Amino acid sequence: MLLLLNFLFYFLFIIVLSLFLISYFLIFFPIILVSPRFGNKCFHYAIWLGGRLLLKILVRPIIRTSFDNQGNWDKSGPCVIVVNHNSSSDAFFLGLLPVIEAVMIVKSWPFKIPLIGFMARKASYMRMTERPLSDYLEEGSNLLENGISIALFPEGTRAGDNLMSNFYSLGFKIAMKANVPVIPMVLTGNRRSPSRGSLFLQKTKVTLTALSPITPEIYKGMNSYTLKNMTKELIQNHLLEFEDKQAISLVSKREILSMIPHKPPMLFIDKLIKSSDNSAIADSLIKADNIFHKQNGFIDESIYPELIAQAAAVNNAYQQKKVQSGFVVSFRDFKVVKPCKIGQLLTIKIEKIREFEDLSTIKGRIYYRDFLLVEGEVGIWKTS
Repeated sequence: MLLLLNFLFYFLFIIVLSLFLISYFLIFFPIILVSPRFGNKCFHYAIWLGGRLLLKILVRPIIRTSFDNQGNWDKSGPCVIVVNHNSSSDAFFLGLLPVIEAVMIVKSWPFKIPLIGFMARKASYMRMTERPLSDYLEEGSNLLENGISIALFPEGTRAGDNLMSNFYSLGFKIAMKANVPVIPMVLTGNRRSPSRGSLFLQKTKVTLTALSPITPEIYKGMNSYTLKNMTKELIQNHLLEFEDKQAISLVSKREILSMIPHKPPMLFIDKLIKSSDNSAIADSLIKADNIFHKQNGFIDESIYPELIAQAAAVNNAYQQKKVQSGFVVSFRDFKVVKPCKIGQLLTIKIEKIREFEDLSTIKGRIYYRDFLLVEGEVGIWKTS
């Protein structure tokens, strides 16, 4: 059955591409002759609509798709969209984006594919060739100034697993020159649909997740190298979190919202991993909209007692099955081995070492992967 569905999909896909090519000459080309900007804008939106129909109708019997605006991206104004590279099908899943006018930066090989290459040229997609950096910066800036967003896969080639390849800096230099936000996005589920060297689509569920925008205010004072590494870390940590979805997760972010009084952007705990009466392990993904962030991409040290206190509150709520609230009344013996940065997925390990009536002393250690970043003690006065 899956083989038949694949055959039917590719058959209909070729027909739709052919009809789209005919419509270009009958509809869009005459409009472009009269009004180039308006005609190209119509063509860009038509490509988006075609991509959306492809995902929601043609390929739906095989692949289910969704868009998750996790970072509350408001889609106002042009931006540079940065996506991880999983498969040769990645570009098609950008049809999951909301309605925006956008073009892509792509390598030369897609331009060689019949029909697809023609449309990429007519849509003014930026083609990676041997030419000066200044040409790309000028071309990209002109697109953004005209309200056209740019999407790219900065790894250049698909990763073999959820550990990403190095990023190229071009897209980030364009964003900084045009002073527009960078939107990190994470594509999951299509790594083997199709697999490398194959056209066969496997049944799967694909999600495109928009993370918190990295605005010009956030990357002010950075260079493109720092900005690209920050973006990569945000995407990489989301991928690692996705990989770990099937692991033990006692409490999710949605449940945490009803367990302690903190609300975004002051709620930092994303997941409770392990829990007992006197100890717990929790995760916290440091997002770009974190209120403790500094302009250099690092996080102010005043967040660390709050992370430990929130982890303790969530653990108490889970153990006692009721909403928890309280106040941090003291912290001591804090040792910062290495500061944390935007984009890092932190692991917080806590242990209750003293308790007297409503006052508890919590020993906390904060890790990034296997590296200890911070340790110290926090005194918490519990009010409920």
